[in-house]
Amino acid sequence: IKILCNVEEVVHMKESNAYIKTAPEPLASFLIYTESILGKSEKTVHEYFYDLRVFYRFIILQFYPETANDLEFREIPIDKITLEDLRRVDVQLVYSYIHFLNRELNNSAGTRARKIAALKAYFKYLSVKTQKLQENPLAELDSVKVEKRLPKYFSLEDSVALLNAVKDRNSIRDYCILTLFLNCGMRLSELVNINITDIREDKLTVIGKGD
Repeated sequence: IKILCNVEEVVHMKESNAYIKTAPEPLASFLIYTESILGKSEKTVHEYFYDLRVFYRFIILQFYPETANDLEFREIPIDKITLEDLRRVDVQLVYSYIHFLNRELNNSAGTRARKIAALKAYFKYLSVKTQKLQENPLAELDSVKVEKRLPKYFSLEDSVALLNAVKDRNSIRDYCILTLFLNCGMRLSELVNINITDIREDKLTVIGKGD
């Protein structure tokens, strides 16, 4: 069920990049730069937006707490943040942000590392690429340490049990999705992008990350 829900989420994300229009400047320009100049995938740009939106909401809590009164964290609007607010960001504030991600949002080390990587890329863009900031306050910021773990995997028995559990009206489609995942190890985005024209006789062509 989780896999199928994620498939639907990716399909929805592919429909539009209207989220860029909702982002205040200079965040919107950074997202366009990331996709158009750096050539990052649309999914990656989405992740940058979501991760940086979390930081913007944290800034609202720090600089404009009255704006967030009686609001859930995920409901805090970010349009109030300006370039002047970003100039007030220093490394100590970011350390507080990392602590907030850990203690308040219960983000894993991997999730925290990804959000800090997005933040460092953003401030490098502001200071080096566009020179909207005179200096990069995060230039010397250490990355979050992520413990390396062995990957979890299905046993053959687990895989068979999963396939045997596929039922209901979309069972043929779902069985196909799971079979491709189990046997090919492809990414979710790669599976979603498969078209009928990618199937020739008994061969399936999949376009992977980086083409």
